[in-house]
Amino acid sequence: MVKKEVLNRILTDCPRCKARKDFLNAKTIIERKDAQLLYIKCTSCQGSVIAVVFTTGPLISSVGLITDMSEADVMRFTQADALNEEDLILVHEALQQEDICKQLLSQQRQI
Repeated sequence: MVKKEVLNRILTDCPRCKARKDFLNAKTIIERKDAQLLYIKCTSCQGSVIAVVFTTGPLISSVGLITDMSEADVMRFTQADALNEEDLILVHEALQQEDICKQLLSQQRQI
């Protein structure tokens, strides 16, 4: 569970709609000794934020990202295999193709 004091110190309002922090529901996705991955959902605008919070003694720092991912999406990505060198080479080769955007858009329509 997200410690209230941590959430109070890193978020004062929704970064998307500016609703008060009372509208924010936070869930800890991963918790380690000095870090937490949080999924924060605003009940006012339904916007979401993924945040990594680092705690070192009395110091708290965080990095957040406004996203359209659901909590289930975040869970799925945290359980996915890490990218390897072969994956990066394949992405690099795909980006060299001139019609990569057309290919991606046509694949998305088929899904």
